[in-house]
Amino acid sequence: MKLRIIILIITTICVLLSCKETEPIAVKQTQDNNTELDSESFDITDRNPEFPGGDNELLNYISNNLKYPESAKENGISGRVSLLLTINEKGEIADVKIIRGICPELNEEAVRLVKAMPKWEPGYENGKAKTSYLMLPINFKL
Repeated sequence: MKLRIIILIITTICVLLSCKETEPIAVKQTQDNNTELDSESFDITDRNPEFPGGDNELLNYISNNLKYPESAKENGISGRVSLLLTINEKGEIADVKIIRGICPELNEEAVRLVKAMPKWEPGYENGKAKTSYLMLPINFKL
């Protein structure tokens, strides 16, 4: 009985700690040229950047243009590449950083796919277009 109460208390504490509000993430380059997340805050926009036609068109674009590298297929490699996009005031993808990669071939394909995207509708703050940041996961499934 005591063990169950202790487990219940520990579980409750874990849930409460996981519910605390967190700051938005930022990215910085380390000295060894890796990308890592930082706790510096990004500015919040009134309207986030949007792919032309919305989320469904973004999914269509990814499924129609993703080229699964043969070497990754042969080796049974799959997973998710998480990217951080910088979308400037003109809706252009100004920068792409790999936040979490799988293997060089899939990482390169995810970056190629994103860099080939058409212009996005930029993010807006106070009615004015501004540079915005967007996390985008690219899933590779065999």
